[in-house]
Amino acid sequence: MRNTAFNSKETYLAYRSEWKADYTQLSKEIRALKAEIRQPNRLIHWTEARDLRKLKDTATAMIEERKASKAEAQRQYLESKAALVSV
Repeated sequence: MRNTAFNSKETYLAYRSEWKADYTQLSKEIRALKAEIRQPNRLIHWTEARDLRKLKDTATAMIEERKASKAEAQRQYLESKAALVSV
């Protein structure tokens, strides 16, 4: 997991951009490994299956991290909006 501590829109957007780049790369790795495994007349070695499972687990964790970051960004936005209204 990466540092999800952000405190402004700019730092959130930077985090989101980094997350998207990392997730895109991970997605490409998963697709490449799956294509390699699916080649005809090829036996799947247990290490390939293990590696694919690890990559998929990492992708799932990244999705959960992104959901949490969205919720945190929304919380910060509403907090800042409430602070502006109360001033």
